[in-house]
Amino acid sequence: MLEDEQISAIRKAEADYHHAYYTAHHVYEKGTWLERPDSLVTAWIQSQPQESAFEVLDLACGVGRNLFPVLKQFPKARGTGVDLLNSAVETAQQYAKDTGLSPRCRWEVKDQDAFTITPKSWDLIMAFASLEHTASPRHLHKLLHRMAEGTSFGGTNVLAMNTEATETIQKTGETYRALFETNIDAADALSLINVAYQNWHRLKLTIEPVTFPIRRDGCAITVNAKQIRALVKRPLLH
Repeated sequence: MLEDEQISAIRKAEADYHHAYYTAHHVYEKGTWLERPDSLVTAWIQSQPQESAFEVLDLACGVGRNLFPVLKQFPKARGTGVDLLNSAVETAQQYAKDTGLSPRCRWEVKDQDAFTITPKSWDLIMAFASLEHTASPRHLHKLLHRMAEGTSFGGTNVLAMNTEATETIQKTGETYRALFETNIDAADALSLINVAYQNWHRLKLTIEPVTFPIRRDGCAITVNAKQIRALVKRPLLH
């Protein structure tokens, strides 16, 4: 388990990167990873009745790239976005205001490990590139179970978690273990997911290689990881 000082340093690095990225690029800007929602969100949207009144929770929501398409597609849906980065939440709030979505949005600046998930309250819970930022595998275990317990009967959880991640400095080629709080083997993460979602319908559950660029302290970095991608549905009666 990482020490508190290490977790703080990792979270500061992540906050610095995301703050800089959100400052340089606006949500849905072409040519950026903000351009569109994750394909799992798009697939979920396309499978749902138009008039559904969903309660949606987006953990580590960033500037809302996954949450806003749900609210736009379903006029009766309401969403809550949670993120540790205050500037990201402020940007999301402004976008919601500019697009008329504010009345159906709620925001909290909070660590996902500390956010209260009321049982059976959410029809959709999303967690994209957030689970690897739980403070430890123990915290990950607890969060997954809270997500499962917080989902309504017939509700869905959609998640993407990076595992076994490495970072390579592009200029030097130096490679090291990625600066994630919970950077565990894919098999271990998958085991935790399977336990949390036991008896749920697995609409999608895959492990896929991913590569993406980031910047840390002005250096161009390439991240390589095995990403667990899951779309799981709670049975109507369980």
